[in-house]
Amino acid sequence: MGVASQSLFLVSALGSTLDFRSAGEGPAHAAIVEAIYLAEVDMQFDDTRAARIHRKEEAATARENTARHFTIGKDVIVTDAGNPFATFSGIVDEITKSGRVIALIELFGRMTPAEFDAAQLSAA
Repeated sequence: MGVASQSLFLVSALGSTLDFRSAGEGPAHAAIVEAIYLAEVDMQFDDTRAARIHRKEEAATARENTARHFTIGKDVIVTDAGNPFATFSGIVDEITKSGRVIALIELFGRMTPAEFDAAQLSAA
């Protein structure tokens, strides 16, 4: 059984068919054709950066990417073991243009701003 015969069998097994012929073989199911078309339009088969931005899986800039994970006013914990502020908790104050996070951490009884890479923090 060739590939064309297998796909014809699969399409015929699905039920209502349209008079659309693929490569001179049997009819193709309208829902399958529409699903493939819509997936292609939505760039679901594309794994480029532009497609990930289109699907809103990735932001266009480092700042937007970081802001997606750390919103201003949310609690964070410093998780980087090599950082002197490891295990400190804080509040996100600002996201810089380069995508770094400025968080307010408590030092000596007052909130002090400190700048971190997004990889050094986790949401609390």
